[in-house]
Amino acid sequence: MKISNWLEQPRHLFWVLQLGGLAAWGLIGKYGFSVVVLEEIAPHYGYYVAAITTIAVILSLGLRIL
Repeated sequence: MKISNWLEQPRHLFWVLQLGGLAAWGLIGKYGFSVVVLEEIAPHYGYYVAAITTIAVILSLGLRIL
């Protein structure tokens, strides 16, 4: 099965875009904010990003159902 065929299904594309976008936001956006604005990386940063990403996925699933 080719990746292009797999991504043609809306359900698969939804998950790829959701998880990819939220992971990019968490790693690039939050990391960049911490480094540029705060000039330090918070302890346990990975747990924070994972928690926020999980909450965002749950909220977006709820919105998708609505």
